[in-house]
Amino acid sequence: MNIQLNGQPTTLDGPAQLLSVLHQQHLSLHHPKGFEELAWINNPRCPLVHLVEVDDQVVPLAVWANRPISEGMKIATTSSQLDTVLRQRLTQLGERQQCQFIAQIQEFAAAEAESSGMVDLEKRAQWDFQPRGSSPSVFHDPNACVRCKACVDTCNDMQGGVGALSFDEEQGVLFDDAKCTRCGQCILSCPIGFRKLPDFVSKMMGCAPCPFSRPLGAMRQVDDTRKVWHALKDLEKYVVVQFAPAVRATLGEEFGIEPGSLVTRRLYAALRRLGCRQVWDTNFSADLTIMEEGNVKVAVAHGLGNARKVCESVRSGGEFAGYHFIEFMACEGGCIGGGGQIIPTNMMTRKARTQGVNFDDRAHAIRKSHQTPEVEQIYQDFLQKPLGHLSHELLHTSYIDRSQQAKSPAAVAK
Repeated sequence: MNIQLNGQPTTLDGPAQLLSVLHQQHLSLHHPKGFEELAWINNPRCPLVHLVEVDDQVVPLAVWANRPISEGMKIATTSSQLDTVLRQRLTQLGERQQCQFIAQIQEFAAAEAESSGMVDLEKRAQWDFQPRGSSPSVFHDPNACVRCKACVDTCNDMQGGVGALSFDEEQGVLFDDAKCTRCGQCILSCPIGFRKLPDFVSKMMGCAPCPFSRPLGAMRQVDDTRKVWHALKDLEKYVVVQFAPAVRATLGEEFGIEPGSLVTRRLYAALRRLGCRQVWDTNFSADLTIMEEGNVKVAVAHGLGNARKVCESVRSGGEFAGYHFIEFMACEGGCIGGGGQIIPTNMMTRKARTQGVNFDDRAHAIRKSHQTPEVEQIYQDFLQKPLGHLSHELLHTSYIDRSQQAKSPAAVAK
């Protein structure tokens, strides 16, 4: 059988498949230099960058690997066309930080929105709005939005009428930064960021380990991953990391582990292997919080709808007016339901995560903050006593009245 390999006539002994021919001929795939994203793609079957040219058509090797070779077939692992396509894809990957194939799969949600009368996809393809959001944590891509208003409803209904998000028929979702608390619940409600279908395809194509395989919602958290990578590679920087207690019972979901599974030791090990010089656990800070609050009458509210009720009670001299400390957690269920948590975050995942955190607590020999040796030491050697002058200066915070800002005119597009 006669074929062409990278422009050279080649004769095969008999029937063969594409991948076996490449192996027999010791041919490797072409990848242009100067794109750091290539180092992060941990998938030999990646349909985005592992490409070949067959009869002048650029195709994913994973799709064509087992196809039989035919007489006269032209196969190339390097060509000007391959180089151009790869550079275009890698440039887009660097700018958007998401695989274009995953983005295309997300468009099923857009098609559903169109069938429900929410958006016209032809008009949507022509949108050219500037990004919006609430610095430093919430990012909105209005050009990816499907105008379902789920984020607006979450902000104004589930979160008790925060009013940071509104909807304009022409411009879509608008932000009032003065009212936004950066709780991120709007992120969890965006259907473009839902993972069921993209995760199914990722598993089928072996994309799960790739950081670019996660779907990006039209409403999403600000991604500082690249900043972290650059810091880790900078030998002049001493990189430390601190994570919230809830993460130990949630992060595993990102890697296919059941919700609520504890990954504490794996998390420590992974952060060390990444190059973090110190790994700090916010459990210690939580113990200090309990020490500062534990001598007085304390209340806790989670979800901004409940926070509003508690504030109104205090203002009117009601049930909560007599409390010395009131802790507000902006998210339903607390940190296990935070806007930066793994999607989906719903009633079932919140319950499983809560059970995981509680199990972790029960498994410890020391379960009371005032009995923790490190806490005892910091008060003995430095802070002196709970609610003392020094602890008040270092551990307590203050709040800024933004009510006048919040009374400003309705949000405008940024």
